[in-house]
Amino acid sequence: MIKKIISIILCILWALLIFTFSSDTGVKSKSKSETVSVYVIKTLTNIEENTEEMDHAVQSVSFPIRKCAHLFLYFVFSLLVFNAYINFKTYKYDYIIVFIIVLLFSISDEIHQLFSFGRAGRLSDVLIDMIAALLGILLFKSLRRKEYESIN
Repeated sequence: MIKKIISIILCILWALLIFTFSSDTGVKSKSKSETVSVYVIKTLTNIEENTEEMDHAVQSVSFPIRKCAHLFLYFVFSLLVFNAYINFKTYKYDYIIVFIIVLLFSISDEIHQLFSFGRAGRLSDVLIDMIAALLGILLFKSLRRKEYESIN
C-alpha cells in the first residue's frame, strides 16, 4: 500500500515541477535556459563568461537545451507514471494507457503556457514530450521484461 501511495505522490510532485516551469514568464524561462547554457558552455569549453563569444554560444545552445529539458522532464514523468500504473497490478494495455496519460498532461501543459506571459503553447513541444514518453515506456518495458525473465 505504501508503495502505491509513494508512486502516486512522486507522479504528482513531478507534474507540479513541470507545471511550475510552465508558469514562468517568457523572460524568467529564457533566463533559466541561459543560465544552464552558460554552465554547459563553461564546462565544455574555455569560453569566458560575459564575452561576445559567450553570448553567441549561449544563443546557439539555448534552444537545444530547452528541448533537452522537455525530453528529460517527460522521460522521467513517463517512468513515474508507468511505475504508479503497474503498482495497481493492471498490466493490460499498460503502455498505451501510460502514453495517453502523459500525452494529455503534455497537451494541458502547453495550453497552460498560453496563459503565462511571454510563453506559447507549441505542438512541437508536445511531439518532443511524446518522444520522451515513448523512450521512457520502452525503457520501463524492457527493464520489466528482464526482471520477469530473471525470476523464471
